[in-house]
Amino acid sequence: MGAARSLVEALRLRVEGVMADARLSDQGRQEEVERILGDGHPAVEAELYAARVAVDDGVFQVERHLSELTDVPPEVLAARATVLSPVLNVALERREALLNALRRRFGDPADRRLLEESARVVIDGLAGSDGGQFEYDFNALQEELSAQRPPEERQALSDRDELSELASYLECAERVVRIDLDALRIEGVSDGLLIARERAVAAVNRYESLHAS
Repeated sequence: MGAARSLVEALRLRVEGVMADARLSDQGRQEEVERILGDGHPAVEAELYAARVAVDDGVFQVERHLSELTDVPPEVLAARATVLSPVLNVALERREALLNALRRRFGDPADRRLLEESARVVIDGLAGSDGGQFEYDFNALQEELSAQRPPEERQALSDRDELSELASYLECAERVVRIDLDALRIEGVSDGLLIARERAVAAVNRYESLHAS
């Protein structure tokens, strides 16, 4: 993303040079600015695309690794689903029982997967009708029990969280770059976009400060 910012800064300097050229008419300045931006835009887009691809590939790799680590044979899942059916079949109505079962059965990979999947279905089914309480309780329990996961699985989850943070950072950084690029045009950008830029800049600065090392 730093390369994209550098490209935009170089374009800004070129545009400033054109705008300060007294030999050009207003129309001449506008045409030259459009030419500069037209020439520079593909390079900026290429850098943005490369950053997105790198993060997306990282997410894909860690998700695949996590899936391999938590894989359970279908026949085992089917057998355990029968055993857990009293809880799974009434999960929406007896949400606390679902969480209690997850707490007790977390160490069993098959049971944990079935109970976690059921909890996520309940969250979708509630659609926030409980004020998000069950989702909050489920996430808190996941955090509480995370130390019981195998080390390799904990590492994969940590990697996924870091990549999720990075993806959000890149999204904000990309927004800044695009707005800065648009702002170089003669007509500039709207106040609304400038406000959105400031918010994105704040998010970018938070991430970069947190990961300064």
